[in-house]
Amino acid sequence: MPANDSSSRTYSVIMEMENCRTICWAELREVVMVLAEQIGDHVRAGGKRPEVILAHPGPESESADLMAAIFEEVPQLGEVACVSAVGVPEGRYYELKNAGISKAAGELILFLDSDTLVEPQWLATLLNALENPEVIAASGHTYLNYNDLISRMLALAWVFPLRDRDGKASRKRALNVNNCGFQADWIRVHPFPIDNGFKVSCTKLMKVMEAASIQFARAPAYAKHAPLTGWRFLVWRALVTGRDADRKCEDLKSRSKIRRFRAAVQFCLKMERRTITRIFGKYRQVALKAYQVPLVLLLGCLFYLLAFIGQLGRLLGLVADIPETVPAYAEHH
Repeated sequence: MPANDSSSRTYSVIMEMENCRTICWAELREVVMVLAEQIGDHVRAGGKRPEVILAHPGPESESADLMAAIFEEVPQLGEVACVSAVGVPEGRYYELKNAGISKAAGELILFLDSDTLVEPQWLATLLNALENPEVIAASGHTYLNYNDLISRMLALAWVFPLRDRDGKASRKRALNVNNCGFQADWIRVHPFPIDNGFKVSCTKLMKVMEAASIQFARAPAYAKHAPLTGWRFLVWRALVTGRDADRKCEDLKSRSKIRRFRAAVQFCLKMERRTITRIFGKYRQVALKAYQVPLVLLLGCLFYLLAFIGQLGRLLGLVADIPETVPAYAEHH
């Protein structure tokens, strides 16, 4: 067996447990069960027994209870993997991933979110994409699941590409940090940058990767993200999307308010145009009826209008620049 074959290398799977607050236990159980099944298949095929690290936003004293709850529902996970947990009190999304990185011992590190359900061959596909040590990172294909009108709109308007027949969006999509893998030596030295943004660190990490000219692979490792629902959550999510867009512009392009205002207008027009184009062109792919298209268009455009308001609010200093967390008042997906 070649030395760089994925089955001869050790690997760690880091699952952040922040998002599991927003889904029901049955959904989390399915996510963990499917992961355990794929690990078991890989081990039986000759692969190394991996470690699975549960990174949760609580004190370390809660780690044992979390593991016990997981083992009670999915005992198979403990049979095929070495399972541990790490707690970061009030830890935010990327802080949890970094805590997992610091604990991981594998030669490869894979990331999976607790609200992301992988499809068959997900594990094997990501590991195969990282067979060559010169391929530093591999990103899988995450798509947004849908079960009602709002989630169908978001499946089209959100940053994730659709599951099928979405070639351009798939090729342009950067790093899916809820479905990806890295050579461990590299990601340990270059963990996720921590800032006040909600989902900014992945963009900043991509900039580090681009600056280093490292090899990055897009792998057909499919995973289904739980639908985003709850109108108060979605209003907040739209506003924070705009604030994050301003953070990216300020940190990566220019601190000039004039340039940031121009960027806000450009981002709004770009996303509104993208939303209109995708809804008209692909509404049948998410089982929308033709008569539903006008309402979905209105909702999609309203989402990015709110994002524009959020972007201007931060630019003009109307909101405090504090670490972004999902507010308690918002229903979650």
